[in-house]
Amino acid sequence: MVEDPKLAQHLSHFGINMMNMEKTEQTMTELEIELNERVGNEWDIIQESGKSLKPLRGPGLVGLDNMGNTCYMNSVMQVLYTIPEFQDRYCMEGKCKALFVKKLATLANLESSGWSDTMVSNEIQKRVSDASSDFTIQLCKLGLAMYSPEIIQTGNSAHENKEMTSCSVTPRTMKRIVGKGHVEFSTNRQQDAHEFLLHVLSVIERGEHKNGGISPGEIFRFMVEDRIECQASKQVRYTKRSDYALALPIPLEAATNKAAVEEYQAV
Repeated sequence: MVEDPKLAQHLSHFGINMMNMEKTEQTMTELEIELNERVGNEWDIIQESGKSLKPLRGPGLVGLDNMGNTCYMNSVMQVLYTIPEFQDRYCMEGKCKALFVKKLATLANLESSGWSDTMVSNEIQKRVSDASSDFTIQLCKLGLAMYSPEIIQTGNSAHENKEMTSCSVTPRTMKRIVGKGHVEFSTNRQQDAHEFLLHVLSVIERGEHKNGGISPGEIFRFMVEDRIECQASKQVRYTKRSDYALALPIPLEAATNKAAVEEYQAV
């Protein structure tokens, strides 16, 4: 570093009055302090810091524990369980019991068909094991855990609210079943919520078809018609396909930050 004791005189040669200069740029330390203050304020707003909040629990107020990088799964499942069609299928105790009973049906007739006690016992264990790995049944278990009327309601007194512990469940088995055989969702890496939604709707459809039911995910399905025109012959072909999500491509030239992107790519 070179210090110039006559810096003011040298700058005045170029018409710069150093004594009238004002500091405009920030040092890295000042930038870090400003960033921390801004992020801290935003976090306080999100967390409603300084406000007296009343803890709630009860049907529909049960959270899902994050098992590392499963926030994508938790957010998708929590949204699905707010839809009436999903609640009617997976959150009604009577329908869930009927599904499980169907899994164990005909066991009473096995003994009269010449099956030994050991064979019947082995068959029971097999069907119970199959039920524990059935995704539809896991959806029912999670739905009942989140919306069961037996969940303790929010206390009326301040003492009850103070003593109330957090109410959440850990969908570990569901994570294992829905990700089984999938190259990405079987890992513990963070994933895209939209891609997981399409995957879980597909798994639900296969599970309901296996159990003879109708997937509530059908409420998302719609038909898309594609029009393809040959520029040479001007002939047109129309094709139809079903889909769960409508992708809207945005051309790069329509980007509002195009200049910033080009500047970044030029570095």
